[in-house]
Amino acid sequence: MKPRNLTHRFLENLARTVDLLDGGVKKTDLNPTITVFSAFTLTMVATLSPDFRLQTLIFFIGVGMILLTHSRICEWAKVTFLVALWATIVTAPAAVIMGGETVAKLPVGLIELKISREGIDAVAKLVSRVLASTAVLTSFTMVMGWKEIILGLEGLKVPKEVTSLLKISITNMPLVLRDASRMLSAREARVMRDIKLRELWMILSTVVGDILVRGFERAWRLEKSVEARSFAVSPKKHEFGVVTKKDLALLLFTITVLAFWILEM
Repeated sequence: MKPRNLTHRFLENLARTVDLLDGGVKKTDLNPTITVFSAFTLTMVATLSPDFRLQTLIFFIGVGMILLTHSRICEWAKVTFLVALWATIVTAPAAVIMGGETVAKLPVGLIELKISREGIDAVAKLVSRVLASTAVLTSFTMVMGWKEIILGLEGLKVPKEVTSLLKISITNMPLVLRDASRMLSAREARVMRDIKLRELWMILSTVVGDILVRGFERAWRLEKSVEARSFAVSPKKHEFGVVTKKDLALLLFTITVLAFWILEM
């Protein structure tokens, strides 16, 4: 696969992922505040806990959220798998770099790489943390949607500046990514001869500067439009919904997992 095609596919899939997480499931009957609290707490525990059993439990919580709400499990699995694959590729060198008991030898040209047991354990622990945290956070986001996530953050009394920046980022991120893809196509169209890979990347790297300039212009226009529409207008209050038995069960389960993590520290 050519690097330019790989870059286009990466940018487009990243934009589609942001759009995919924006859907949400209708009639979930979940309180946004409790759901967001549970999602962030379980993600924190999955990221920081070294216990593989606890990570496995949190992973299946994410699977259960997808199955119980009849969400798009294929899209969820795709996002989770790609993140886990990327984490594996990034951490794989640790199996060779870390010292310890050698379990395998991998000849590469004139050198021989020694894979240690301690290195494999380190890679497995990090990938399991990434897999569990990604699975549970992605499942909650797909079930709730970005709108409910924002409402949950506001219910947790997160500063308005943070939620406003998050709203703008979610709205504009797919636009920026697709702009970058179109700019790459324009740069490639101007290349009329065969060039080396290094020269190609140097040409395509000029997109970064253009993205910054265009992003600054879009942010300036967005700021002026928000100011024009919010002049002398009182902010609306959101209804965060009632607390149901499902919310209490989810909160109780989250507190239980958090308690197990605190006790094992």
